[in-house]
Amino acid sequence: MTRGVPPFDVGDELLHHFADVPPIVILDAALATVATVVWDEHRPEPLLLLDPDHVPETACLTSHMIIERIRELRHLLRLHIAEMKRALPPGPDDYPF
Repeated sequence: MTRGVPPFDVGDELLHHFADVPPIVILDAALATVATVVWDEHRPEPLLLLDPDHVPETACLTSHMIIERIRELRHLLRLHIAEMKRALPPGPDDYPF
């Protein structure tokens, strides 16, 4: 399996304030599953793609591109969730005094 990002850990407050959090969590889980299945089926090797003398199979190139785009999309979803957390009103634990 690829070096992946762990699944989302969203709190109840985030779920309560934003209706689009559950679909984002489901999308992230689906993307992680697709990346895992593609990796297990095709085992794309990034080092082979950098070797100028090696011509990888089309399936290897395609699976490498899919996994990289999934990684980028999951990163963007995490950034979006982080911005949602910033928009929440501060809780009692957020004050240092």
